[in-house]
Amino acid sequence: PKVNDVKTSIKQANDKTTALCNKLYEIIFGYREDNPITVDELYEKMDKVLPESYDFTQFLELLDYAVAKMPGIYYDREELYVIEEHVSLKKIFATEKKKEIGFEAAKLIRSGQTIFIDAGSTMNELVNILCTRIKSKNLGNLKIIVISTDQASLIADACAQMGYDQYNSPIQLYMPGGMVRPNTKAIVDYDENKSEINDLIKSVGPIDLAFVGANGITLKDGVTTHLNMELAIKSTVCQSAKNLYFV
Repeated sequence: PKVNDVKTSIKQANDKTTALCNKLYEIIFGYREDNPITVDELYEKMDKVLPESYDFTQFLELLDYAVAKMPGIYYDREELYVIEEHVSLKKIFATEKKKEIGFEAAKLIRSGQTIFIDAGSTMNELVNILCTRIKSKNLGNLKIIVISTDQASLIADACAQMGYDQYNSPIQLYMPGGMVRPNTKAIVDYDENKSEINDLIKSVGPIDLAFVGANGITLKDGVTTHLNMELAIKSTVCQSAKNLYFV
């Protein structure tokens, strides 16, 4: 076969696999440890939405392959649930709603503030709008603290496109030191006895406005998130910020 034909076939196979993984994740996303979905239930749901039919044995083979490409999923051949939403998959959900939330959140940002932006796919939409405002010279004397490597890159690129440097930039961008979690691309403390974000807040100044990511709200527990290394940073910011918004 011609090289172009092979490339086309590979791309088609990759697109098909990606679509399958996305569809599976959309269904599994609503299930957690206390309410897992069984493989039989998942098969029934997938059979209604897939463009072609698979028998149960074929479906299990596809599921084995797909789950290997979907980090953060518990799977034991009997049931499945989401352990933690992974950055590579969260971006496929509710994209228009996230853009709306990012737009509303961006309205709260004013020149002269010190702001904190948490990691997360919704926060990325806020940063996209913030970068547009930076390039339109709509903001000045703004200090931004981020813990997302993606967000830091986006903001730094926006400032670089405007020809800013550390001496004349109206935007000062800060990140704490630490370890990057591949799950969310967020920086977390590498030493549980030392808070890098707390030291940074003390150095940069009080946070006027903080946008903190959350995974749920319950009457019993209030605003909730996963029990992981990012929780310490969220807690520190919540205690430090003058104005706090959960996104």
